[in-house]
Formats: sequence, C-alpha cells, structure tokens
Amino acid sequence: IRGLIRIGPDHEFVFVVPDGLRAQTLPGGSMVMVSRDMRYSVSIRLLEPSPASSRLRETLREWIASQYTQVSHLEEIAATVAQHEGVGFQFRQDLPQVGGRILSILWVPFKAGVIEFALNADEKSASIGRGPFDMVLLTFRSNELGRLEIIKRSDKS
Repeated sequence: IRGLIRIGPDHEFVFVVPDGLRAQTLPGGSMVMVSRDMRYSVSIRLLEPSPASSRLRETLREWIASQYTQVSHLEEIAATVAQHEGVGFQFRQDLPQVGGRILSILWVPFKAGVIEFALNADEKSASIGRGPFDMVLLTFRSNELGRLEIIKRSDKS
C-alpha cells in the first residue's frame, strides 16, 4: 500500500505504508500510521507556516521545548529524504501516567514547504518502530524533479 500526499495543485509525494500499520488522515491534512498494538506511530505533516530553512534546527529545538514536557536525552539526528537534507532530534519524554516515550522528529524542506516526519513510540517498542519510520523516509518521493517514481516492493527479505 502506498500513501499519496498532494499539496496544492503542483506538489505530490508518495511513499510505502509499512506492513502492519493502519493509516489515516487527520483533520488538517496530517497522516498518521499506527501499529496494530498501538505501541508506536509514524506521522507526516506539512508545517504551516513553514519555518525558514536557514534556522530549521534552532526552530525545531524551540518548538520541541514549547510542545513537550519532561524531555531528556535530546540528540540531533539528520537524514536525506527524497534528495533533501533534513534536520531533527530524538529524545525521551517521561509521562507519569504513560511511562517513557521515545520520539524522533525530522523536518525536511521541500519546494511545497517543510514536511515533518515523526516517530512516537513507547520505550519498549522504539527499536521496532524505527524500521517502519525508516521505510517511510527511504521510500518517500516527490514530483519536484518530474514524474513521481514509484518504488516497487521487493518480495525478498
């Protein structure tokens, strides 16, 4: 199953929805893919308004500080998504009623705007959720350079 995101009349993105995840679009256009056991989720959303690309890392750090409480072990991460360099952070959030959560948030600038990729997992499922998160990042494609490239899924493991 592939996910398709359209932003305006000209921008399209496609990616592989990892096996075992249930995908749904939320009000506002965010797409969330949740594991069957609900221990982790992977989400994609367009940031509006888009932060300035020159201050992306600093803006994300400030946004995390304003949105999340009880954050520890904040580490920088980086990834290339559809030939665009993204910046991000991975951190732990301790919530009294829920327990420890591991979050990875990556912001990637595209012509259509900055797209956020996020993994939110309970502490025990963070390594399991990393695989589907990486699959979304690796298969994410844009039509910025022409037609969308559809990645074929391998039947070999």
